[in-house]
This record gives sequence, C-alpha cells and structure tokens, in this order.
Amino acid sequence: MPFELILPKILDEPSFESFLIQAASIVQRQKTLIVEMGPVEAMDPCGMLGLLELGRHLRLRGHRMLLHQPLSADLQQLLERAGFFAQAQPIYTVYPPYRKSIPPTPKKGGDFPLEITPIATAGEITRAVGRLRERMGRPGEAVSAILSALLTKRVEPGGTGGYAVVRSDSSGITIAVSDRGPKVGIQNEPPPAGRPFFPGSRIRVVLPPLA
Repeated sequence: MPFELILPKILDEPSFESFLIQAASIVQRQKTLIVEMGPVEAMDPCGMLGLLELGRHLRLRGHRMLLHQPLSADLQQLLERAGFFAQAQPIYTVYPPYRKSIPPTPKKGGDFPLEITPIATAGEITRAVGRLRERMGRPGEAVSAILSALLTKRVEPGGTGGYAVVRSDSSGITIAVSDRGPKVGIQNEPPPAGRPFFPGSRIRVVLPPLA
C-alpha cells in the first residue's frame, strides 16, 4: 500500500533535512511512496533540488515514486518557471497530470536566469554557465563565476552529476547546486546522521541583487 510522505509548509534546506530524517524508516519499509506537496506554500531552490535528487535516488533503487502537486497556484507557477516539473516527470508520476500552462523563462529578465539544469560532465557545466552568462549579461559575471566554481568542485569530478539552478528576486540572487553523494561531493563526507539511505547534498550561495 502506498505511503504518503507529507512535506512541510515551507520547504528549504533545513526543513528538507528534517523531512529526510523523519522519512528514513518509512523509505526502508515501503516500495511505493507518495510525496505530498499539497501543504507546501513556499519552496526555495534547495528544496526543489532536494526533491528531485531524493526521487531519482529512490527510483533507481526500485521504489515507485508519485508526486502530488501543491495546492497553491502561485507555487505551481513558480515551479513551472523554475523548470521543476520538466525535470520531475522522468522521476515521478505527477498527479494531477502536469500540463504546461505558461511560456518558458525568457532569455533575459526572468526570475530564473538558469532554470533547473541536470549537470554531469565538464561540457554540461560549460553550457550551463554560458547560458547563464548570456541571460544575465555583464552584470552577472560574478554569478556565472561562482556557479562554475561550485559545479566544478561538487559535481563534475565524480561523474554521477547533480542539478544547478539560479533564482533572482528582490531579496537577491540564489545559486543552488546539488550532488549525488560523497563521490561527487566532498571526499569521505558521510551522509548526515539519521538518513544514510540518501547520501546527496545541496549547497547554496546568496548574493545581493544586481545593481
């Protein structure tokens, strides 16, 4: 029988880690898991990447993963602009079925100058950084440099990959990168206590808004 994993109202890095610890014993007993996004009202880039990495990790280990969309229309649109559903569809069975409703993020001026992008190789890093530089222009050169450094250190060396996303809003610019475990993260770094079933990690850097 499927078991629901209910996400918190606000899904950011600290609350996602708490969610993983609570889910650890359930994940080991259940093969069909429903990730319930209904109560979620706000989600930061680390929360988005965490859900993708968790679903991918468990799917590869034989779990059937279902994802219930959030009830908040504003959050649904945010996730669509971020490219979340496009990346989630190969991992989760999304319910209600996802239907694209808004145009893609424009090349310039959108709140996601780099939508969620899978990264596994040096070439993919180069393309992602180049796309970000093209969209943000010269004022975003520092953002592009930081993204390149984060991806080169945490994702590319191990070859198993991760995701990257950049969000820009009135509070600043958030760069978030995920990796899929110690092989592609910090060497010999053990999984956080309480959730050895999921070795992935995320890092974010927040910069002030561009002038």
